[in-house]
Amino acid sequence: MTKTLPNTMPSLAAFEQAVLEVLADQKKRDFDSICKATANQLQLTPKLLNEKLSGGAKRHQSHTLKVLKALVSRGLVKQSKKKKSYYLDPPQPETSKSKPQPNKQPTPQLQTPASTAQQKILTLLETHQQELAAQLRKRLQASDPVFFEKLVLELLWAMGYGGAQGQRIHTGGTNDHGLDGVIWQDPLGIYKIYLQAKRQIDKNPVRRPVIQQFYGALASRGADRGVFITSSRFSDKARKEAQAYKVITLIDGEELTRLMIKYRVGVRPDPRPLELLTIDEDYFKA
Repeated sequence: MTKTLPNTMPSLAAFEQAVLEVLADQKKRDFDSICKATANQLQLTPKLLNEKLSGGAKRHQSHTLKVLKALVSRGLVKQSKKKKSYYLDPPQPETSKSKPQPNKQPTPQLQTPASTAQQKILTLLETHQQELAAQLRKRLQASDPVFFEKLVLELLWAMGYGGAQGQRIHTGGTNDHGLDGVIWQDPLGIYKIYLQAKRQIDKNPVRRPVIQQFYGALASRGADRGVFITSSRFSDKARKEAQAYKVITLIDGEELTRLMIKYRVGVRPDPRPLELLTIDEDYFKA
């Protein structure tokens, strides 16, 4: 099972998308602030932020500069006269050059701050993300339960749980005693996160008794934190039960797919100019 590692430098297409999102408000920004905002948008790790080219320049800054130059050459981004700041330059609506007629009110101009080509791209990207999440959720609900258990364990690992020296262990099976996985936060396993995963369809929500069983499994191990993840949803009573225990974090199908897209688990970049994600078919192969 393959996946795009979250600790690799994003492509130039991904940087372009991030830069457009940073500049979408049409405010002028200098290069340093664009670099910082773009890095935050892409959620670059400290390791990636410090990654350097052979000449000594930081790679993420080089990527940002290349993207900005390309956007300027295409007329999508403008530079200030002193070339110290960049900003989006939305197309202005065409106006008639004919002389105004007497006693005729001028036609009001349509305001277009949110109708630029960049905003349309961002809107399309948002729609695509929603469609991708829906497809991903259906795929999860049709997957094998054991596959699902391993997937959510991998997701938490991709999110940074376990750190540099921890480990992840899949414990699911017929006699899992209510626990499907555990992540050691340190080499000795002193701090652990226990996991329960339920691969279910939307019309079959996780109910309160299941949360009670999970809490019992945590208590039997003296655990102080647990994560319950489902591909469906939680009933209201189940959520209230988890809140009462104060040691259980719930992740439903909607949040699960959002996190998978964000941390690139089960998805990969579409090979087109903008980084549109698509289902990673290799990831779901048995």
